[in-house]
Amino acid sequence: MGFTAIPMRTPDIGMIVEVKVGDAKLKLLFDPKAKNTILDIEPADRASLKISDSSTTFRDAAGNTTKSRQATNAPFKFGDAEAVEATVLVIDLSLIGAANIQTEADGILGADLLPRLNALADFNSKVLYVKP
Repeated sequence: MGFTAIPMRTPDIGMIVEVKVGDAKLKLLFDPKAKNTILDIEPADRASLKISDSSTTFRDAAGNTTKSRQATNAPFKFGDAEAVEATVLVIDLSLIGAANIQTEADGILGADLLPRLNALADFNSKVLYVKP
């Protein structure tokens, strides 16, 4: 069918998928309910992404509105599949109460990127199928 199978593992926080983003291999929490794909600050730096200011805001754990940063044209490579470029938000995940995510993952793979990957998740087999 032309899909690339990407194994996922299941720590306490949910399904984790490994992906190459820029210059770094990162672990992302697969969360199709999340509107945006998000990277924590340190992993975004490791990936050598060009990070700039953004007009996107989010509510932190204390209820304050905070501006995110962003990386445009961030290359995502899932296994042997063709790379796709995407704009991702770059925030300190601990600000949104996601410190437990930071122990297992470098960010969140959200709904914005999934259609571009033609992503299909098989939760029983713990496999993410992509066909960019």
